[in-house]
Amino acid sequence: MPSEDSVEWQRHGEYEEKDRGEWTHEYRRAPQITAREYLRTYIDAYILLQRLPVIEAEDSDPTKVCDTESEQHGDMYWYVQVRQKALLNLYQECGWPDNWRREEFLTKWEKIKEDLRSKTRERMKLDLDIRS
Repeated sequence: MPSEDSVEWQRHGEYEEKDRGEWTHEYRRAPQITAREYLRTYIDAYILLQRLPVIEAEDSDPTKVCDTESEQHGDMYWYVQVRQKALLNLYQECGWPDNWRREEFLTKWEKIKEDLRSKTRERMKLDLDIRS
């Protein structure tokens, strides 16, 4: 009998038949928490910049370490790491969270994104030249 302080949820998304062995069934048990507690966790993570707003969810953790050696050396990983660092610094520079200067942030972020795109193009061109 499941405990009353947990909730059953269905696993979302498609999965390969080969992965089915890892799951005893399509449902999992998770501790029950209030919506307030759940949302507070997310709000606090963004306030403390443990998660970065204005960035894709999969890249929002500035402490994430890449999983494989190929990720460590790839241009995409380089781009994600540099962008996270720049974004984290910019949030702090623009007074996050207490003295937030949104307009200043948005103006500077557009410039930083363009600089990063340019540097990424240069890196990719160099990489192609080296391989040729």
